[in-house]
Amino acid sequence: MLYGSYSINNLPLINQQNPSKFTLKDREKIKSKLASMVVFTKHATEKFKVLKRHKFSIAERQVLAAVNNPDIINYSRLPLLIAQKKIDKNHVLRVVYKQTADDKKIITFYPGRSKQYL
Repeated sequence: MLYGSYSINNLPLINQQNPSKFTLKDREKIKSKLASMVVFTKHATEKFKVLKRHKFSIAERQVLAAVNNPDIINYSRLPLLIAQKKIDKNHVLRVVYKQTADDKKIITFYPGRSKQYL
């Protein structure tokens, strides 16, 4: 996880065979990665530690899954969005984020009881 910068996995920054040129396939791959970039605010980064102290560990992959493939998106707090994903029988993970043209900025996230957020 990187605070204040993008977490880009396996993104070829240069074409290894010919560093001066990108193929169409390279460009499409970069475009796809750029469209799905996620930035964690300092608060969101610290939230992992806070929840762990409260014996409710959430992994970065769970937050990313909630944002990239939510069960529900709540639009009632625009421009902020709240993505919700079921994490077990009794709990959901709610992720508050802001969508821009370039990225998704994770503001905060929190677990909640499923019955409270139907």
